[in-house]
Amino acid sequence: MFKRLEEIMERFYIITNLPVIAFKADGSVISSSGYTGKFMEMLDDNNIYERAINEFKGDGAENRVIVACSHNICFTAFYIDPKNMYKGLVILGPHTCCKNHPLGIPYKPRCLINNLISLFNIIEKDINYGRSFKQGYSFHVKRALDYIDSRY
Repeated sequence: MFKRLEEIMERFYIITNLPVIAFKADGSVISSSGYTGKFMEMLDDNNIYERAINEFKGDGAENRVIVACSHNICFTAFYIDPKNMYKGLVILGPHTCCKNHPLGIPYKPRCLINNLISLFNIIEKDINYGRSFKQGYSFHVKRALDYIDSRY
């Protein structure tokens, strides 16, 4: 599973030039793409992972959380699998809504964040299903497999 996730993240970074990092449910890092020492320091200094988890628990946010920091810098967090939060969390960023940020942070307007998350999911579907497309299962078998995947 993690090998595919690494490939998804690498492709996402190549397309968007937006750093991305994934965490397991216990908070340990699975993989990252595009993260420099400076970006990792921002992530750690601002406790982005913990703040994102707390916002997901507190607000009951459905699909994403934007964590704001100083200097108009933001991080966006979403679950790897929206049906199963225990598969892990993906954090996009740092990103900013200000063009030509003095710290060299990538410019990504807030109105595009949902599109970026959709792009991540499209890349995931392409890697998981596009390469080895086999004859589809019946509707009921697919539902059963999805149920098992989300529960176990």
